Amino acid sequence: MILSAMVMTAICRAGYTCESGIRVTVLDVGQGDGIYIRGPSGGNYFVDGGSSDVSAVGTYRIEPCLLSCAVDTLDYVFLTHGDEDHVNGMAELLEGQELGIRIRNLVLPPEEYLDEKLMEIGRTALQNGTRVVTMKAGQSLENEKDDFSITCLAPESGSGLEPGNAASLVLGVRYKAFGMLLTGDCELEGEQMLMGSGRLGEYPVLRTGHHGSKNSSSEEFLQIVKPAVALISAGTDNRYGHPHEETLERLSDIGCGVYTTQECGAVSLRSDGDSIWIERCEL
Repeated sequence: MILSAMVMTAICRAGYTCESGIRVTVLDVGQGDGIYIRGPSGGNYFVDGGSSDVSAVGTYRIEPCLLSCAVDTLDYVFLTHGDEDHVNGMAELLEGQELGIRIRNLVLPPEEYLDEKLMEIGRTALQNGTRVVTMKAGQSLENEKDDFSITCLAPESGSGLEPGNAASLVLGVRYKAFGMLLTGDCELEGEQMLMGSGRLGEYPVLRTGHHGSKNSSSEEFLQIVKPAVALISAGTDNRYGHPHEETLERLSDIGCGVYTTQECGAVSLRSDGDSIWIERCEL
């Protein structure tokens, strides 16, 4: 999987514009995660959505960002695991769909990895008219016309993992020659199982596991993925020390460019399936 050598950066100050290709925005939600993906045919997807240090993050960060992009409906929302900093904002949106953002489909990890929080959110979704499904390793959402897909790479069924970080839903997004790996809160154990599955390959863009924690993005893992760009969502001066210096060094050692929400605010990436443009969204 080879992209053209050109990776361009720009400053994004505008709202919604019509464009072709794929766009991925890592929202600035403080210590948490929220990733918006606009597909090449205009489909709207969202991965996680929560924060441990921004109050009412769904109401005051996620929804305004979507509305500024002219998005009033999300086709698919994926929740990688049940930690509050990944789900509490999306829970707000699911409860307020009558007047707010509509969510058509909620995608959860396989049933064996559902904790009580994810099951609660699933019930809320159903009560508010959202279809709820689970996704297991090897399954994909595909649009063959556009050569676009979102594939579940992990967790493996019957792995024995407990619900939580190691059992995070791992997603691979592909559009022509473009690829992005979304790893939830996976650290060493989850990465090792993913490497052993045979499903892991090269992805030019990596959303680093667990906000850039010390035990994520191991050297062996990075040698397989070979990312050119790493995106990290973490709160300013967070008490966990994310992203960890050792993780940043491992990314630097392979020549990977790093963009963090701490330094950039929201980070938006777009691709025509060949080149990549990175935009620091100072909105």
